[in-house]
Amino acid sequence: MPADPKAIWIYLLAAVAGCGAAVIERRFTRWPLVGALLVLALVGGLATMRVSPFTFAGGDWYFEGLIAAVMAGVALAGYVVGLVGTLALKGRSA
Repeated sequence: MPADPKAIWIYLLAAVAGCGAAVIERRFTRWPLVGALLVLALVGGLATMRVSPFTFAGGDWYFEGLIAAVMAGVALAGYVVGLVGTLALKGRSA
């Protein structure tokens, strides 16, 4: 939970964007391209955190990697929810 309760809209926006991307992608491409990009962003953010450790002097990329990893993870969670939802609705209508 963020320190400022008003900042939760950022996480909700990322989750809704991931969910919307899954629904649109499932309808038009049927290939998990956005999901693969989100996984790549998550791995890249984690790798950036690992390669550039935090220093108080600055000049590191730790927090940029942290932000990329967290946002990609939240969007990926929304993406998975959207994908499961579209698959469940497809199963009901068939």
